[in-house]
Amino acid sequence: MSVLTIILAFLPITTFAQTEVSGEVSGEWTAEDSPYIVVDSTWVPEDEELRIGPGVDVLFGENIGLDVFGTLTAEGTEEDSVRFLPQNEDLTWKGIRLHTERTEHHFDYCLLQTIDRICIQVNSSQRIFVNHSNMLCSSVVIRGLLSEDAHAIYLIVTHSNLISDGAGIFLSFSRMEASDCNFYCDGLNLDSIRLERCFVSGSIDTWHSVYIDCE
Repeated sequence: MSVLTIILAFLPITTFAQTEVSGEVSGEWTAEDSPYIVVDSTWVPEDEELRIGPGVDVLFGENIGLDVFGTLTAEGTEEDSVRFLPQNEDLTWKGIRLHTERTEHHFDYCLLQTIDRICIQVNSSQRIFVNHSNMLCSSVVIRGLLSEDAHAIYLIVTHSNLISDGAGIFLSFSRMEASDCNFYCDGLNLDSIRLERCFVSGSIDTWHSVYIDCE
């Protein structure tokens, strides 16, 4: 998928139903009630799960993001992706922050676009799966805190495009495995990296181990 194709995915949203959300959220979000408009501080509580299904648009107000203390599963399809976007194209939003350790999150057939600074911030040791997804932001696509609490993050990325004006991924003391991906960014910075059939436009920095079979 080309960069132009990804950008064109940000199209006007015309629906007859919409759902405003704020505060604690969990359960399932469906296309029938889409778009879900995040109007204020919103979070998934600890030990709860938010499942976002195919065809759902999640629209954020200015400077608003989503905090996840439980589990986030966003599962679109090739025909009906899940889109995380600002409420209108003149705004930016604050991305997704994953807090609770020993959890697992999934982004399948997702688009995250027009984020101010960081797409996904990881604040503790977790497993994150990104598959057939596109993430575009002005700074860092995925970043972990520089502390012991964010060590040992395991990131698996397949068939995805990560695009940024800054570093694509910055995860200290963490591991990434990626295949069939494009990284249009300044660099990838992790403790351990395995890349297969990927394109990387910037630098690759690792402190422990690296396996590269790509451009």
